[in-house]
Amino acid sequence: MNAIFQNNYLHISYQPDLSLMRVSYFPATAQMTEEEWKECSMEVLGRIKELRPRFLLSDNQQMFFVITIELQTWFARTILYFTQQGFFNVEKFALVMPEEFIAELAVEQTIEETKTMKTSFALQQKLFINVNEAEKWLLG
Repeated sequence: MNAIFQNNYLHISYQPDLSLMRVSYFPATAQMTEEEWKECSMEVLGRIKELRPRFLLSDNQQMFFVITIELQTWFARTILYFTQQGFFNVEKFALVMPEEFIAELAVEQTIEETKTMKTSFALQQKLFINVNEAEKWLLG
């Protein structure tokens, strides 16, 4: 995996031969503001637009930021825009669940929100508690 971005809250890496992008969050997300969460989300989406990965793994085991309903809606609308513009061609998305239940619930709700929006692409999504299992599913 090639590291392509890192800040206090997340690390993004990409493996071109597998067309696999991995996003890993850090415990510092507990202190993240809503604006910083949006900035991080846009960074991830920008890298997806740039690199066009087929597979996306989001390791949220240390993601402690609580995603509000308003942010869930913002994220779902942003994803919808990216897909309508042809910027998002991820085929499979694996989400490794965070340890903190409230953040886990918010992440799950965000995924459900994106599923309810009408999109022009088919995205397979699955939740995991283990990174290795998530990678096997993505690449299998």
